[in-house]
Amino acid sequence: MLLAALLPLVSASCSSGGSSSGWGQSAPPKPPAALPPATPSPRAVPQPAPPVVAAAPAVEPAPPPVRRTLLDTLFAAYPAWTQAPVDTFGAARWTDDIYRNLTDRQRAMQLVMASIPAGSSWARVRTEMLALAREGVGGFLVPRAWDPSEVFRAATELQNAAPVPLLLAADYERGVGRPGNRFTEFPAAMAFGAAGDPTLAGVAGRLTALESRAIGVHLVFAPVVDVNTEPNNPIINNRAYSERADDVARMAGAYVAEAERLGVLTTLKHFPGHGDTEDDTHARLAVARSGWDAMQNTHLLPYRRLFAAPTPPSAVMVAHVAAPSLETGSDNIGSGTGLQRSATLSPAIVTDLLRRRLGFDGLVVTDDVQMGALAGLSEAERAVRPVMAGADLVLTPRNARTAGAALLDAVETGRISRTDFAAHVRRVLRAKGRAGLHRRAAPDAATFNTLDRDALGRRFAEQVAARSATMLKAAPGALPVEGRVLLVQVSNVRAAGTLAAGMDAFARALAPTVERRFDGPTTIRQAFDLRTLADGFDVVVVAAHFRLVSGRGDAGLRDGQRTLIQQVLGSNARSVVAGFGNPYALADFADADALLLHYDSTLPSAQSAGVILRGHAVAPGRLPVTLRGFPYGSGGAGY
Repeated sequence: MLLAALLPLVSASCSSGGSSSGWGQSAPPKPPAALPPATPSPRAVPQPAPPVVAAAPAVEPAPPPVRRTLLDTLFAAYPAWTQAPVDTFGAARWTDDIYRNLTDRQRAMQLVMASIPAGSSWARVRTEMLALAREGVGGFLVPRAWDPSEVFRAATELQNAAPVPLLLAADYERGVGRPGNRFTEFPAAMAFGAAGDPTLAGVAGRLTALESRAIGVHLVFAPVVDVNTEPNNPIINNRAYSERADDVARMAGAYVAEAERLGVLTTLKHFPGHGDTEDDTHARLAVARSGWDAMQNTHLLPYRRLFAAPTPPSAVMVAHVAAPSLETGSDNIGSGTGLQRSATLSPAIVTDLLRRRLGFDGLVVTDDVQMGALAGLSEAERAVRPVMAGADLVLTPRNARTAGAALLDAVETGRISRTDFAAHVRRVLRAKGRAGLHRRAAPDAATFNTLDRDALGRRFAEQVAARSATMLKAAPGALPVEGRVLLVQVSNVRAAGTLAAGMDAFARALAPTVERRFDGPTTIRQAFDLRTLADGFDVVVVAAHFRLVSGRGDAGLRDGQRTLIQQVLGSNARSVVAGFGNPYALADFADADALLLHYDSTLPSAQSAGVILRGHAVAPGRLPVTLRGFPYGSGGAGY
């Protein structure tokens, strides 16, 4: 049975009676009038500093049985053997045996995760990567852009070459698939927040785990549990579920529970919180300006909730974010205190807060240590200092062998104690056992071929896009789109890959009379010419596509593009703006007659927008963040 045929059952269960506890209960944002008081500003007046961690919260209740049954039913189309539990029998003894038989050099290499270059094919990097595998590196980060079949080939060869099973990891925040293959690409996390149903996030977690495991990836750097309280955040933005910690904890908890049940290790990121920052750590150190109270009650809340859940996450990724209030235990963070250091390098945040106070004993992974936030540190120090702070796994140093040698030297010179070194290595090995790699490391060809045969998950992704669509404004007579239609598509990055496919799909769904595309800076002349053109149409539809670009430091439009759109909206034609991605940027175009928001430019979102604007569907989603002129919870009424 197709996933799409069963999702309405899930929706019906969410809106009916039943239990009100657990992640399985649907909790869409309420209309603005019914909202509780807003969370205090992160920059509120300083308060007295209580202990860093409050009393332990109640354990999250298990999902109600009816939700469990419905969720299981969604996966009935997949053969049961593809979802078999991971065999962890003997993992503890295996960890002990492997640890005893490794040399100190080999142990040090276990703490390093190498990067497979994203811009290269497996054939080009195969020899170098296999050599690293034979030398005992702890694992590899596989490129998000690689086709699943290429990941499968690489994983098979790497695991067969490695003396100790490898942790293969990927940034599959939005799933394994991309346009052109049969695996699943999901809408952005914020779309799940707009849909408001944690069961959808649970299915996304299970489906990501099912497909990841099939291609040989057992460590997924997801979900993002940042609470996006900063509208100008250039790199978290729509990767967050919501601006409210409760929403984030509910969605992420469902994702983690389902992914971990299928034996894939999930990773909460970016600790201790990247949602209240205005800088991109790919380029420079970001500072979480939230005071103690906001960090405790907002940004750390998802971690506390998920650590206490029946199925906790296996890993946490520590961000290159300075959090002075967590170092001082005070809202009065001041300046010039010497504490503007990355959390990755802070024993107070990693060892004292995360390990001791929050009680997390799983795998702690750094963010990419090549990022600009750690500028000024040598390659050796980028590996050593995070482990000194309490991290277990150093993510993608420039040279894995150099990093391993630096770690070994730090142990031999006493910078890293022998006791701590042993604990770090054992956690890495223990994570491999939890993923069942001691029983079977290489992916199973039969499972991969089965999942590669039918694009079953695509229907589910389409349902998420449809249920998250948010109509922020629809003046009388503005919709549906009909008559002579001018479509103007603008993107803040070069239109390629997923973005280009999404733009093509939106154009097909809308079938405009004329289309114009702009994916670079635009001029005043282009803006005026486009306005003159728009005057000859009944309606002009502007599709604004926003992608987050590492290191750019801005999630908005390119030079001149905002002026171009505003000129078009000033024409004689009825105006409709469809936003794809960064929701905050859409507030600049509130003068349009209709304003429709999706949270990414994936194929499902583009197709959903076309159907809605043509009048064949409504937009039921609610805004999970606050925009200028549009409060949290806006939408939900369709048109």
